[in-house]
Amino acid sequence: MGLLSSTKYPLVIMDALIDLYGQDIGVGYDVSCTFSKIIAFHGYAHSHLCQVQHHPMYLISFGLEDLKTMEHIFSASNAVSCTIHYATKYHWTQALDLHFQQWDDDNLGLTEHDFECWVDEECQFLMDLKEEPSDCVLSCSYVQALINHENAK
Repeated sequence: MGLLSSTKYPLVIMDALIDLYGQDIGVGYDVSCTFSKIIAFHGYAHSHLCQVQHHPMYLISFGLEDLKTMEHIFSASNAVSCTIHYATKYHWTQALDLHFQQWDDDNLGLTEHDFECWVDEECQFLMDLKEEPSDCVLSCSYVQALINHENAK
């Protein structure tokens, strides 16, 4: 199966969703690097500032979603498997229910306001890094002056 034939399905799905809901939507689709040769994504290998501005994990419309929630949840539930491997159906269901209740308590205690503040703070921090802080520049200039003075002797 060639690159174009393997990428047509997600492209057709996106086209249909845009036709149905309009262009103001967000969708996650695991393409397993299929698109790597035809489109660029602001992923983890790219600049951190670009990630904060474009990665779904940081976009308000996606909430606290990094598009891997189900993967994270089921991966975490693997820890329960050793305790329920030989359990009865009742205890198996009980253990999984307890696990997912605890998952909800541990992972859903944040508000949207918390998230927005963190993203704003991180963006500001990264924007401030575009120029070196003046005290660092002054310190480096001082050290360089000392080195130049020592070499001039």
